[in-house]
Formats: sequence, C-alpha cells, structure tokens
Amino acid sequence: MIKTLLFICALVGSLSIVSQVTLKVVSTPQLTPLLDTIYVAGNFNNWNPADPAYRLQLNGAGEWEINLNIPAGTALEYKFTRGFDWSTVEGTDLGGFIPNRTLIASNGQIAQHSIAGWEDIAGSHTVTQHVRILASHFSIPQLSRTRRIWVCLPSDYAQSQLSYPVLYMHDGQNLFDVATSFAGEWQIDETMLQRDASGCQGVIVVGIDNGGGQRMEEYSPWANAAYNVSGEGIQYSAFVSQTLKPFIDNYLRTASGPQNTIVGGSSLGALIACYIQARYPDIFGKSIQMSPAYWFNQPSLINYLSTLTNLPDYFQAKFCSGANESQSMITDVNLVINALEEVGVSANAMDFDIYSNGQHNESSWAAQFPEQLSFLIPCVSEVPENKTPLFQLYPNPGSDILHLVLADPNSTVCIRDQMGRIVVQEKQNNRSVAINMQAHTAGVYMVQVKTAITNQTLLWIKND
Repeated sequence: MIKTLLFICALVGSLSIVSQVTLKVVSTPQLTPLLDTIYVAGNFNNWNPADPAYRLQLNGAGEWEINLNIPAGTALEYKFTRGFDWSTVEGTDLGGFIPNRTLIASNGQIAQHSIAGWEDIAGSHTVTQHVRILASHFSIPQLSRTRRIWVCLPSDYAQSQLSYPVLYMHDGQNLFDVATSFAGEWQIDETMLQRDASGCQGVIVVGIDNGGGQRMEEYSPWANAAYNVSGEGIQYSAFVSQTLKPFIDNYLRTASGPQNTIVGGSSLGALIACYIQARYPDIFGKSIQMSPAYWFNQPSLINYLSTLTNLPDYFQAKFCSGANESQSMITDVNLVINALEEVGVSANAMDFDIYSNGQHNESSWAAQFPEQLSFLIPCVSEVPENKTPLFQLYPNPGSDILHLVLADPNSTVCIRDQMGRIVVQEKQNNRSVAINMQAHTAGVYMVQVKTAITNQTLLWIKND
C-alpha cells in the first residue's frame, strides 16, 4: 500500500512539472508600427491584451520572444497583440479575424510565429517599401490623446549617413495608402521615389493622421461658432512643433534647421499649416498650403498675420488652388499673401498656382503636390517646359567660379547650400555675372535668380 501511494504521488508530481515554453515572433508586416511593442494574451493570463508580464522582448536577431513557465501538457490558446486593447490584435494579411493559436506545452519547446497582419491596420495596402508607421498611439500631451504617425524615408536612407529635410503633413491617412485614405491617396511615397530616382535631394515625409471627429477642432486655431468649434489648433500646433518634431529629430537623421523643415496640408490642413509656420517660423521655415480653407477662421487669421514681426529671410510659402474651387478661396489666398508681404515677407519667397482643372479633392492634390514641393526644395537641371529661362549657368558641374547669364540684368542672385543656408546673395546690374565659390565646400547648391515679378532655381554641382 505504501509503495502504491508513493508511486501515485510521484506520478502526480511529474505531471505538474513546470516547463519552459518560448514563443517567438520571427516576422511582422511592413506596417507594424516601429514604436509599438508585441504582447501575448491567452488562457494563461485571463486574455489580457496589454499585460506587462506578457510583453515580448526583442532579441539580438530582431525577433520578439517571451519565455512562459507552464505545466507540461497544458493546452495553450493565445494571440499576439500590440498592447493597448483588442483593436490591435493580429489578423490576416488584410486585417481580418483569425482563430486562436494553440499549443501543447512541453519543456524546452520553441514555437516560432509569423504575424500576417493587424486588425487595426486592415485592407489591401498600396504603400511603397519606404513607408512605415512610426506609432499607432503617439501621445499628444497638449490634448491628452494619441494619434497614428507615418514616416516615408528617402530611398537611400539606410545606405547613407546623410541628414535630410523633413516635410510634416496633416491628414496622414490620405498620403500614402489607399486602404486608410478618405477618398484616394496622394501617392506621396511614389512622388518621393520619382524624385530620388532623378537624383534629387532626399526628403523625409512625416504624416500625422487627422483625429476624425476632432479634425475641425485640431486644425482650427480659433473658434468657429457656426460649426460649434472651439478651436484646438494652438494646442495641436504646440504638439507638432514641441513634441513631435523634437522626437523625429532625435529618432531619424534630419537636417533639423528651419530652412529644411516644411509643414504642409490641404483645406483645413492648409489652414493649420499656415498658422504653424506663422507661429513657429524659427522651427518651420517653409510651408505648402493647398486649397486652403482660410475662410473657416477669417478674419482672425489675417488679423494674426498682421501682428507678426521679424520673420526670417528663409521664410517661404507655396500656395495652390483649383480654378474649379470657390473663387473666394483665391481671394483669401491673396489676402494671406498680401498680409505676409506687409510684415516683410518677400514676394519672391511666395508662389501661388491656380490649376485650371483643379478641384477640392485628393486626386487634385496628388497631382499638384510634386510642383509644390519643388518650389521649396528645387530639383531641376533645366528650365521647366513653357517657362521663359531667367538665366543660364555654366560650367555645371564646376569648381571655383560659377558663371551666370541673366535675362534681366536687374536681378538678385541667391545661392543656398544643401542645408538651405544662404551662402551668396547679391544684387546684379549686368547680364554676365561671375561668382567666386572657391571658399565653399563641394556639393549641390541651389542657385535662385529673382526679378521684380518672378524667380527661378537651378541646381549647380561644385566639384573639389
């Protein structure tokens, strides 16, 4: 009898031996947010999707893993999440539902997993390989909420040690991916790849999702009683300039000065871009304002612009509107341009395009975006078609002396380096100009010639 009892006790003890099971996630989708962490939730932790005790860790191979101490023979059921809540649970490659994963625990077991998709990032995605989601719940402390943030990197980012200009764009869900867009994407990533392939200077694009029902509030610096909007644009602008930008500058290789920092958007996104540049010109030296809905905060916007003082000489703004949009929009853009000129912004630092077939929609903005960006970060080696050349330069590439032939002798020549800094600025009164560049380092320079009514920029390469 005693031997039998000892045998039974030993058998029961062997069945309750704790075994170590290692769960590994060896691959994740491209749009897995870079700053998010992976958790496991299952019948061993009461299906808690954000249990800190079940947070996976990155190993040296770039894989996520966790060791579970489970009684041998236990039937496990589980799924992977990105914490937060069940909206961030794994799914199919299109973000659809998948059944629970199952496993029978045994000591020393290593189970490898591939995550095909996430339920909160659903759909058939159209992003190019250089687009990532930075974070799905990036904190906006000024408004006590979070927001999804996207990044699109230059095609040579991983291979280079360069620092790049940064373009911050609103309505981020419309920029890169048809699956997340409201009515079609802007194809910003495809545009940037085309620029890269043409040998243009690379640009990092940061997309900030709008807040859906909070969009009007966040993109309005002032109240609009007719729409019951109190205006959270001041707080939102502080987030972009004081929280998001410092993080991006620390996380990525950026040319962080205001000459290389652009803010842009369309409609209400253009309204808040206008305000952000005006409020923080020492941070955002340039802006893209497409089909701007200035009317939403008139006359507060014009009154505010009229109070600005000491705007920097690198201040630039590019405006555009469609001819098929409201005529009041064209009037409002001209009011903004006039207000900025009255506080000292040069007319040559601003440009306004009116597109004959332009409308107030994503497809129009996608078509117009390349030219808007090129005004602020030029990428041309010849005069655009249908535009009269203001000047010629030679030799290109060159070395110590840059020669210019000006169509208008009464012009100003402004030369900027790759960081956007002015290295030469001279008023001319001759058609033939020779500029000594011996003191400047080798690299790509932006040569801009300004007349009383227009301006034009060409790239010049200085060799050693």
